[in-house]
Formats: sequence, C-alpha cells, structure tokens
Amino acid sequence: MTSGDPRIDSGLLQLADRRQRLLRAGLKQSGWKVGFGSASGMALLGLDAPIIGILGEFEPVSAGAELDVAGWVGPVVECEIAAIVGRDIPPGVTAADVGEFVEAWAPAFEFADIDIPPSDVTTVLAGNIFHRGYRVSEQAQACSLADIASRRATVAVDDVVSYVDDLTALTGGLASVLVRAATLAPQAGRLIERGDVVLLGSIVPPIAVSTGDTVTYALDGFSAMHVRVA
Repeated sequence: MTSGDPRIDSGLLQLADRRQRLLRAGLKQSGWKVGFGSASGMALLGLDAPIIGILGEFEPVSAGAELDVAGWVGPVVECEIAAIVGRDIPPGVTAADVGEFVEAWAPAFEFADIDIPPSDVTTVLAGNIFHRGYRVSEQAQACSLADIASRRATVAVDDVVSYVDDLTALTGGLASVLVRAATLAPQAGRLIERGDVVLLGSIVPPIAVSTGDTVTYALDGFSAMHVRVA
C-alpha cells in the first residue's frame, strides 16, 4: 500500500532506509511521531494529511534534565499528546475503532531542530521531520480518546502563558491522526506495535527556544512538565 503521493512514498522509502541504518547501529525503535498536521503545516508542504517519523529508545530526555541545543540551527519545543499503544494497530483501522488500540495517554514534549527550510516533503521525511528527542510524562492515564481530547492545557515560555481550550485545533482529531500514522507506518518499516509511543502533533505552534528559556506544559489531570534549554 502506498500513500498515493509520490513525494511521500519516496520520502518514506528514504526514512525506512534511515531506520534500517539506525537499527544496525543499535537503535531500538520506541515509536512514531506525527508532523506537519496543522493547516499551516500541511499548506507549507502541499499536504492533505500529516506525515510520520520514527522515535528511538536513545532519544528520551529525562525529567529534570536540561535540553542541550549546542550545535543546533533552529531548536524548537513542541507540546504534544502521546498515545501509548496496547496492541498492534493494523493499516485500515477506522477512526471509530482506533482508540481501542491505545492503552494510555500522556502529555509529551518533542524536541526538533529546523536545520533546513521545510519546503520539500521528501527531504523532510528523509530527515525524520527534524526530530532530535522527546519526553513523555510518567503519569500516563488509561482513559478514552474522547476524554483526553476534551481536556485543556496551558503552555508557558518563561512568564508568557498560552491557554489551549481545544487540544485538537492544530493537530486535527486524534483518532484521524492515529489512523494516518497507522496507514503510513508500514512504508517506513513496520506497523505501529504494542508498546509504541506515538506523538500526535503539537497542540501549540512549535516554540522556538534559545539558551536559558524554560517551557512549561500543563495538561489537565497531569502534573506540569518543564524543560530548560541549556
């Protein structure tokens, strides 16, 4: 099965090659990330649905650890919802059923380096959508998809606070995003499998950061997460 977009198909093939090289180097894949799912992000790359990248076990940034961006070109922090998968998700799963495959939900940070202009979807996919690392809250909760999507959040960069009343305003519906990830994942190397973390896109525009910045992300029902840029 292909995406129907030759640019995406080519990029996923290159991403699959990248994944194989990382596996040979000792990477254990820990999940997937979704990117460019906002209306502006899709328009930038001429997409009608988001694209995916891979997560690896060496990439999580532990709570309390500073984010070291030395050598990065355009560091950003994204505040996301993570799905922790309870059983393999097959391609072709419907939006009505996909929530049944999720064991728990949690807030998460993703860290990315926009080191080239995001203008060509094939190049962006081949580079794993600028991904550099992530952190998932240790307080994952078993709840329905509708429950997690109905919550509110606050995001602060130092003393500048944003209030998010609709977690899906930028990402699109969480079910449809997860279905999209399940559809594309086999082209990038394998299914979404039990135990995978899937980052479903940023609930606020990517936050450009520099040394000394602190980002705080508080999702209703969870303790606030913090990351300081070193």
